[in-house]
Amino acid sequence: MQYAKGSILANLPDSRMHDTIRTSVNGAVHWQAWRCLDDGRYQNFILAFDVDSELFHEIKVPKSFRQDKPLDYHLSVSGDGNSIAMFTMPRGHNCTEDFLDIWVMTEYGIDDSWAKLITLSPPDPESRVPYKPLCFRKRGEVVLVSTDDYGNMHELVSLDLVSKQFKNLGIRGYGYYYAEPYEESLALLDNVDAVSYRGADQVMLYLALVFLFVWIFFLLYIYVQGSNCV
Repeated sequence: MQYAKGSILANLPDSRMHDTIRTSVNGAVHWQAWRCLDDGRYQNFILAFDVDSELFHEIKVPKSFRQDKPLDYHLSVSGDGNSIAMFTMPRGHNCTEDFLDIWVMTEYGIDDSWAKLITLSPPDPESRVPYKPLCFRKRGEVVLVSTDDYGNMHELVSLDLVSKQFKNLGIRGYGYYYAEPYEESLALLDNVDAVSYRGADQVMLYLALVFLFVWIFFLLYIYVQGSNCV
C-alpha cells in the first residue's frame, strides 16, 4: 500500500502485525510484526515508531529465531524499564515441541545485544509448558500465568531468573490477565522526600484486576437491561 508523501505512514515498512498489543519504551512504541519472504519463509521482527521523529524503523529479533513459520511471541518492557524483552513460544497446538524462551535486549536498539535468559520446558514430552508469559517486574522477576494442558489460565506466579524459583502471588481464579507498564508520577508538593511503599508493578496488577471487574459488571448490567426489555 502506498501512502502520500509527508504522511506519518509514508516510511512504514512492509509488515503484518501479530496483534495490536504494543510496548512503549525509550520514546518509541513497539509492535511484534512479520513478513512473508519470496522463498516462503517468514521473517519476524519488531516494528517501532519513534514518537519524537514520527518515523518507523525495524528492530531485528535474535538470530537464532526459526524462520520456517511464524512464532508466537510477546513483547514486554525489560525489568529496568530501559529496553525491551520478549517471550517466544511455538504457535499452534500441532507443534512437535513446546518451550517458552525469555529474551532481553541488554542494549536498546543494538541487534546483537539480545540475550536469552532462560528456557522453560514441559515437565514431560507428552505435556505442554504450564505457563503463559505476562510481564517483567522492576526487580527483574518475570510474572507468568499458570495454565493446564488445555491452556486454561489459573493463577499468577513470579519467576526469579537468578534462583530459578517460582513464587505464588496469591492472585487466581481469572480466565484473563493483562498487565500494562506503569510509571509512578504522583508526588507530594510539600514533601520532596516522600516515598511510595507500594511497588509500581503491584499497582499495575491491581489496576488490571479492577478494570476486569468493572468490565464484567458492565456486561452483566447490559445483559440484565436487555432481559428486562424482553
